[in-house]
Amino acid sequence: GNDAVFAVERSQIFVIKSIHSSTIRDDLFSLDWEKCFVYNEVALSIVKTMEDFLRDFRDYLSSDFLYCKVVTTLIQAVICFYIRSLVQKADNIRRRKRKAVGFQNPRQAVMRMMYDIEVFETHFSSLVNEIPALSQVVERELSALVIVYECLNVIVDDRSSIATLEDLILVLHKRTGANASVTRCLIEDLWLLGSSQRSRKPLNETILFMQNELQLLSEKIKEGEKLLSVPKQKKETLPCLQLREVLAELYEIRITHERTIQCGTCVRMVKNNPKLKAKPKFEPVSLAKLSSLKCELRKEEDVIKSPTSVVNSGSKL
Repeated sequence: GNDAVFAVERSQIFVIKSIHSSTIRDDLFSLDWEKCFVYNEVALSIVKTMEDFLRDFRDYLSSDFLYCKVVTTLIQAVICFYIRSLVQKADNIRRRKRKAVGFQNPRQAVMRMMYDIEVFETHFSSLVNEIPALSQVVERELSALVIVYECLNVIVDDRSSIATLEDLILVLHKRTGANASVTRCLIEDLWLLGSSQRSRKPLNETILFMQNELQLLSEKIKEGEKLLSVPKQKKETLPCLQLREVLAELYEIRITHERTIQCGTCVRMVKNNPKLKAKPKFEPVSLAKLSSLKCELRKEEDVIKSPTSVVNSGSKL
């Protein structure tokens, strides 16, 4: 039933915990990963951990359907873990945490990442041979990692054109949940990891120029999702499985902080600019002017109450 499916899908939590408790988390995207692990030992360790758990599940699960669910969940979790680790490296550099350093040789790091993807693809393809129904899952999940890799590759390669990067950003935007702020943060982190200081200005101009285009694309995607959406039963969501959810969680605090700073800047601009300050609707009235107004009102009241005014008004009627 649904409870059994949900239970086996939660297996990814134990696999990711096992990866975190090993040296994999610290080794991935480290200087040793970049220079020493020339045979992609870190990616192979991730695959080996996944294989160990799958072997146990294969022995204890009698249902092929449930086993297929386990494999699908683990593929999603591995890809999300890999991209999350890349983003966290950039975040550590941004926060200037102790021992946090960028890639010493970005070109070599991109090459190492390409070989990691090949390791995952080889392993996932062997699973597809065992379970053909996984082919679409493997293609979808690997494509997200390939897009991130290609964006980083274009950023590192100074010979690549800005137009190529723009096309990749649009494709990446669809995989980030069509959230313009999340897409911008992810691209900025890739710049931080792969670009030189002098090339960051044109890259920054590119993403600023594309903000409106990304926003329009987001609206179109959301409208399309509303048209295609069908009522579904409420289902418990699992953490670390959807890339859009992982990225939204990673960038939530940063986006909120940036918006708070922007609001504070707008308030200061209004306070410091006399033209933007709100003017009072009524000018203050002096006591002398107020008393003269009272006298004029009394005279008008006396004229209205006088018999002459009544007679004149009656003759007009």
